[in-house]
Amino acid sequence: MQSADFLSAVFFYLKVGENLNQNWIVENLNNAFSTWNGKLGELWGLVTTGPQTFKGGAVWSVMQTLHNGMVGIGYALVVLFFAISLCKNTMNFHELKRPEAAIHYFLRFVAAKALVGYGMDIMLNVFSICNGIVTDMADSMGGISEAMVSLPAEMQTAIENVGFLASIPLWLVTILGSLFITVLSFVMILTVYGRFFRLYMYTALAPLPLAAFAGESTQSVGISFLKSYVGVCLEGAVIVLACVIYSAFVSTPTVTSGEATTIVWSYLAETVFNMLVLVGLNLRQMICSGAAIAVAVAVYLGLTPLLGHETAGWVCIVAAAPIAAAGFFTYDCLTFEKFLLVVIDSTVIRNDWRLWKTENKYCKKKKGDKH
Repeated sequence: MQSADFLSAVFFYLKVGENLNQNWIVENLNNAFSTWNGKLGELWGLVTTGPQTFKGGAVWSVMQTLHNGMVGIGYALVVLFFAISLCKNTMNFHELKRPEAAIHYFLRFVAAKALVGYGMDIMLNVFSICNGIVTDMADSMGGISEAMVSLPAEMQTAIENVGFLASIPLWLVTILGSLFITVLSFVMILTVYGRFFRLYMYTALAPLPLAAFAGESTQSVGISFLKSYVGVCLEGAVIVLACVIYSAFVSTPTVTSGEATTIVWSYLAETVFNMLVLVGLNLRQMICSGAAIAVAVAVYLGLTPLLGHETAGWVCIVAAAPIAAAGFFTYDCLTFEKFLLVVIDSTVIRNDWRLWKTENKYCKKKKGDKH
């Protein structure tokens, strides 16, 4: 009788654990999708927002103060660049005796001074034109609701029908997929915040490169600056276009048949791939991000019983951050591993004094001819 009660209790607790495990898997996936959908909605709202109204305009007021402080420096650079160009292109100022040359230099100086003085208005007008293009593209799409991700009902049913032992690999797949989706959601929103940061920097420092229009030899700096600024403004159009493509990808999700682990794995792989299309990570960055997530999961599961949840979480960040950063690191066109090999080669393998000698081929050939 007692053995029967014991077995009943064991089966009862296994059933309760199985239900809790399945509910946790579904809840974990729904939380990851909710984070992604929230960041996607935030991105859609920010992509058409101007820098004047971003974060209530607090950052914009600081940028205006910096811009006003740079105007004085810009005027000084206008005089300097104009004087350099004038002295370089005119010999003893004889060229200025011709009226057309004098008018040419006078108009260049006035135009450069106007660009510096009205730089803020020019930058805002350029942004308004580019933002109008972005807004028209966003309005033509109609919204971002079609790009929202949700857990299909058939997948939720398959998860609920899984036994306790079979749910263990499903739990691991869910952990990896949820972490990947969460990381991608923050990477996605960081691209929009990075765009605003560049817009603020361009606006605050605009008087300095615009002053380069005062000289013919330095005007290329101002032209490059305006081209780069237009490119940053039009990044919003690229983001909207990426959202359109992403919406087309996720409009008809593919749910395969078979075991629950296979179904969840294939669906998460397709969803993460579609998210990578939107975020724009290359294969190298994706591999490093996946490796960082795997390390974070292993560290968290291994250290939580020893250090607790909070301390293990900080250790996860410290362990995974360098691996993730390696995918985005470049120095002199060198990736992280190539840069590391160069450092090891120059500081460890060939860490000795190097004698550099110049070779005069002309003298060497001359001595050879004498002999």
